[in-house]
Amino acid sequence: MSPPPIPLFRHDLLQNYFKALCAVESRFPISVDKDHVNAMNFTWYDAFKTKLKASQQNIHLEKAFVLFNLKAVQSQIGLTFNFLQGDFAGFWLEHYSCGS
Repeated sequence: MSPPPIPLFRHDLLQNYFKALCAVESRFPISVDKDHVNAMNFTWYDAFKTKLKASQQNIHLEKAFVLFNLKAVQSQIGLTFNFLQGDFAGFWLEHYSCGS
């Protein structure tokens, strides 16, 4: 069996990570508040200058970034489909329109 195409793998990975964030958020409130879990930082790296990074204790911002990247991957999947074969309309609607 061949490995899944990269965009589909990224889609599944981001989707599973988002679900995990939702599960963690419902059980452990994460913020700078002293009554919340305040030892968990989310770190983001600049896409063009990878040495630049930012860190915050904000699970909502992390979820927003994951959703943004998930929609970008869905658009990429929709654009890479071969429209000359198969059920392109259903595939396009499922992936490309989800990303926009």
